[in-house]
Parts: sequence; C-alpha cells; structure tokens
Amino acid sequence: MRVHVAFTPEESAAAPTGVVIDVIRATSTICQALASGYERVLCAAEVEQARALRDSDGRVTLGVEAAAATGDDVAVFCAGVKGAFALDDAYVAGRVAEGLGGERSDAAEAALRLARSYASAEEAFRASRSGRNLIDHGPELEADIPYCARESVLSVVPKLRGMHGVAAEIGA
Repeated sequence: MRVHVAFTPEESAAAPTGVVIDVIRATSTICQALASGYERVLCAAEVEQARALRDSDGRVTLGVEAAAATGDDVAVFCAGVKGAFALDDAYVAGRVAEGLGGERSDAAEAALRLARSYASAEEAFRASRSGRNLIDHGPELEADIPYCARESVLSVVPKLRGMHGVAAEIGA
C-alpha cells in the first residue's frame, strides 16, 4: 500500500481509497452526530446551500483502520482553510499516514514528521490558524480544541452515500 497526502484542496491524488480531513470542527462534528444516532449528515459547500436544504424538504471515505484493511493505495486529502494549507489538518494527515503504515510519498512523510513534532494533537491544534481563530473568538469556542483533539473515541466511520442535491450525504 502506498500513502499520499494532499495538503490543500488544489492538490490532486489518485488512489482507490480516499480519506478527507477537516478536523476543526467539520469531521469532528460529523462523527459525533453519527455516533449520537443521526442516520445521516448533509454537507453543503456554502451557507446559502445549507439554508436551501433546510427550507426544502459513489465514492466512499473510510476511517483509518478500514482504509488500511483494503490494502489499496490511500490518498489523504486536507481541507485546509480557504484553499490554503492548514496545520491542524496536516497534523491529522500525519497521524493517519503513520497509522496506515505502508510506503509513504514525500508529502505523507512530511505530514508524519510534522505530527511527530508536537507533543499532542491539542498542542498542534492550538498552534494552527483554525485553533487560534477559536481562541480569539471566546472561551466557549476554545473548548472545541481539546474536544476535536481526542483520538479514537468514537466507533463510527463516516461514509459518503452520494449526493442529495448540492449536498454530500454522509452516513455511518
């Protein structure tokens, strides 16, 4: 198995299995919702699209263990922030690359080394732009950082079921 990391949305990578990382707060929220019993989560790219979904009545993304079990090459995609590199997503990509093992691309090796340079996920997240944005906007949002930094605490694996209009439908 070969593992590659794409640090920004503009980077492309081809692999039979893809893992998408948007750790502060998108994927953390999706996982928690599914673990809490929601049957699905609809993800829209824009606020207006989400509001339209509220007003109106493929490919699969696997978790780390499920991705490794396929034996296929894996591409890890970092969502980033407004198209730019995001430290928090790159940290998680490094942890994923480490967990998968296999042959790593230079980008996957860089992500793994970045992850190892921090004592904890929370430390990396607090150093990231996304983490600093939460800290700067008040203590009620700063509490999201240690929550999102937890590892391997939920047993759900979000999977892309398909499209629901303009939104991605995610289920467990």
